[in-house]
Amino acid sequence: MELRTEKAYPVGGGCLAVAIFWLATRDRAEPEAFATLFSNTISLAGIAVGFLATAQSIMLSVGERRLLRQFRQIGYEKHLHQYFMDAIHSSFGLGIVSGLCLLADAKSEPSSFRQVTAVWLFVLCLAVLSYYRIVSLFMKVLSSPAAKTDRP
Repeated sequence: MELRTEKAYPVGGGCLAVAIFWLATRDRAEPEAFATLFSNTISLAGIAVGFLATAQSIMLSVGERRLLRQFRQIGYEKHLHQYFMDAIHSSFGLGIVSGLCLLADAKSEPSSFRQVTAVWLFVLCLAVLSYYRIVSLFMKVLSSPAAKTDRP
């Protein structure tokens, strides 16, 4: 995947998801069904922040290991840190927006609830696609020819 596309697809995916949501829920939004979802999302976002921060710390502490050499060989060493930070920030944002969605009064203002839910969906897609970007980058490195020939 081209670097420009790789950097932009989490935002593009979030925008696409919001557009589909906006068109699909023109006349309705069912706020009662979302309360549990928002609450669980706060927990999952917190777990993701911890996991990603731990993974990044381990990556930075391994020094000059084979995996970091492989990232350097394919030109992604500089991008790896930023991708981790993007995923951590989007997870924080997801937790915050989920909390705001729990506080939104859906019964008195259903149209504003729809708008808040659209923002939540955007941040959710941004976070999930940021996680996917990190996993796909690791898979690219682990399946590269250097990974197959660089065995101890």
